Amino acid sequence: MLGYYLFPVALIVVVRERIPWSSTSSRDLATVAGVLYGTIGAIGAGILAAAAPPLIESAAPGSRAVLQTLAETVEGLWQWLEPVPFTVWAGGVALALRVHQVFFSALFGLLAVGGVLVWVGRIFALEPVLIAGLIAWLIPFPFILATADWWDRSRTEHLHTR
Repeated sequence: MLGYYLFPVALIVVVRERIPWSSTSSRDLATVAGVLYGTIGAIGAGILAAAAPPLIESAAPGSRAVLQTLAETVEGLWQWLEPVPFTVWAGGVALALRVHQVFFSALFGLLAVGGVLVWVGRIFALEPVLIAGLIAWLIPFPFILATADWWDRSRTEHLHTR
């Protein structure tokens, strides 16, 4: 899971200069939000990877309570805190790509909607909304990252049209 978060952070930083942002402040806000998303996720993954296996294997009476606390902490990071910067990043990229890459703008818009649905589902304890948000966010996200070479060409194509 740690790699699931660190790879996108590297990509977010690399392509930030290749997307046709409307302003440097929107570029910087989206980039900071994207890095924050990856950092929050990596912290949760690191906590889970380091602490959970010994607790699962332990037969100590208190290990079950500690494991439950650990699970709730990671859940808080992943489903309460993480959607906010993710949504800001995905929404910012969607807005930046809207003129030159309409298809990828729509895909990033879908990711942003997924982040909003996860947060709304959590706040109002609406499990179907939460699940819909996770589906809209987590299923297309790796595929969208894998196509970065296509959606970040919008900057190059934009520069050649001037």
